[in-house]
Amino acid sequence: MDDKHLVAVIDFGSQYTQLIVRRVRELGYMAKLYALEDLDQIHEPGAVILSGGPKSTTDADAPDIDFEWLQSLNVPVLGVCYGMQLLNIKHGGTVKASNKREYGPAALLPETCAGLYRDMSPPPRYG
Repeated sequence: MDDKHLVAVIDFGSQYTQLIVRRVRELGYMAKLYALEDLDQIHEPGAVILSGGPKSTTDADAPDIDFEWLQSLNVPVLGVCYGMQLLNIKHGGTVKASNKREYGPAALLPETCAGLYRDMSPPPRYG
């Protein structure tokens, strides 16, 4: 398999990780699921998805990833739930616990409409 056409999905334990792999394949891309201990098997993927998981990034035993290795791949990286929070931390951000858990749709409201968010319509309101 030509790794440059592969979307490497890294498993942080989400119940939806297999669904992510299936949906990527349904979009016409090759996707392969990797456990954290198998990252040495990923060589030159076309993209990486960091899955969600049951842990909190604030837990003392929270799963981690070698961020230098991830950056060295020089490919697009998408973080889903836990994976997104981990990327936020790796880029110098913070994650704080809330007294309310979020499940299902949630609105992301950027403070400024620049860069990736330029020319976007406001998101629909849920709930």
